[in-house]
Amino acid sequence: MEGLSPAARAFDGNTPIPLSVTPERTANRADLIVRDSSGREVQRHALDPSASDVQWTGRDDFGLSAMPGLYTFSVESFLGETSLAETPVQSYSRLVEARLENGATVLVTEEGAEISADLISGIRKPAL
Repeated sequence: MEGLSPAARAFDGNTPIPLSVTPERTANRADLIVRDSSGREVQRHALDPSASDVQWTGRDDFGLSAMPGLYTFSVESFLGETSLAETPVQSYSRLVEARLENGATVLVTEEGAEISADLISGIRKPAL
């Protein structure tokens, strides 16, 4: 199964990652923020504030690819130059394990990211 969550996603250097974005409704501008596994911002791209689904290709403004590794994503919404909010971006990840830790269910993605089950907002059968 695949779970929709804000878990870190593995980038292989080539394959785009589909993302589900939710800019604030009142925003007139939005940015996709990409962070590496240490939490450091590595890319920022302008988004259409009415967008709901985007693909992160890993390419920067110069066409250079990000290094393979784990990345997390968020959307910062703006009204003019005022930041309204920064919200986590969700994507589907293949779930490979579920376990109980201290009374809470923890799910593990095939990339090795661990996420609380209460952060999963959707489940689907993987596409073949």
